[in-house]
Amino acid sequence: MAAEKKGKIINWAMVGCGGMVGAHWNGYLELLNKGETRLRIVAAVDEALGRAQGFAECLEGFSGQKVNADKNAAQLLNRSLSNRGSRPECAIDLRRVVK
Repeated sequence: MAAEKKGKIINWAMVGCGGMVGAHWNGYLELLNKGETRLRIVAAVDEALGRAQGFAECLEGFSGQKVNADKNAAQLLNRSLSNRGSRPECAIDLRRVVK
């Protein structure tokens, strides 16, 4: 693994945990293997809550850090307002980016 990068940690939320989540997981692992440790996924969001929970459990098992699972962005934002420690600074809804 490359040297750990320094700087501010950015909390992310993965919105949409369907078919493309494996590719995004591989990209995240590639960043970590290159030493990019400033990116932390703190939430998984999917209308099928079981998919969000499954991805959250996978991330927790890998990172050892708590990852929340939410059914929609409204739940994510409502929880984030009351829990600053796991509040994402950026949320990407991949359903709107990838068509």
